[in-house]
Amino acid sequence: MISLRQHKHLLFGGMGFIGGVFGALVAEQTSFQNVGGSVIRLVGGTAVWGAVFASGILLGLTWALEVYAGHKRPSGKKMWGAVASGLLAGAIAAGIAQAVFMAHQFTGLGRFFFQSGCWGLAGAILGWRLSRAIPNLGAGRAALAGLIGGTIGGMGFIVISALLTEVIGRALGIGILGAALGLAMVIVEALCREASLEVIWGPKEITFISLGPRPVSIGGGDDNVYVHNLPSRYVTVQLIEGKIHYTDCTTGKKSELHDGSRIKIGKLEMVVHGKQ
Repeated sequence: MISLRQHKHLLFGGMGFIGGVFGALVAEQTSFQNVGGSVIRLVGGTAVWGAVFASGILLGLTWALEVYAGHKRPSGKKMWGAVASGLLAGAIAAGIAQAVFMAHQFTGLGRFFFQSGCWGLAGAILGWRLSRAIPNLGAGRAALAGLIGGTIGGMGFIVISALLTEVIGRALGIGILGAALGLAMVIVEALCREASLEVIWGPKEITFISLGPRPVSIGGGDDNVYVHNLPSRYVTVQLIEGKIHYTDCTTGKKSELHDGSRIKIGKLEMVVHGKQ
């Protein structure tokens, strides 16, 4: 059986795709396809359509983050937060895209690159939102990853939606957009990683979490690494000015870790990797 946590690219790319397809199919139930008349109605209808599918993408990627952290049941608070943020990001990007497109009437390659850029804008906003949940990626890097993934995914959306029937084409195209966004987040995080915490869940199940100034929390609550039957925020690990600090939050005791240091909490074992 494939462990999704072991295959991070598959997990985030797959959940981004599923979230995108789901969001697109739900968006088809809105009035977007039948909106006509005034510019305001058309822009508004497009914004609603973008808001719905973007919330699906962010919901899928947030679910992936929860699975990667070891949570058996995704946090309802995080899921609702993902939906709300997706609605806002999608509405902004789709509404702006439709308004600008109507004003300039792009054609040919100009239209292709303009639309791709608009998907990139949506991806940047979604990436910025995800930065809150991905330890030590940073808002700027997350937005850049979203911009790259959104632009590439947007190109795929344009091609696929042009080749297939409207509903299927849009659903698969937005699924590709979600997959590209998820993969871009994973790749940029790995490339920008300074130090990491290797989490050994089992014999063939290992994950890596980036270390940085933002503490990586380990515990049985809404933590970056979930360990059953522990209090929330049991311990934290963070990288500050080149030094890796370990804090036992129950006692307040702090110690310094080094490259290769091993941490054992219950049945879970972790290994610290210094600057890469």
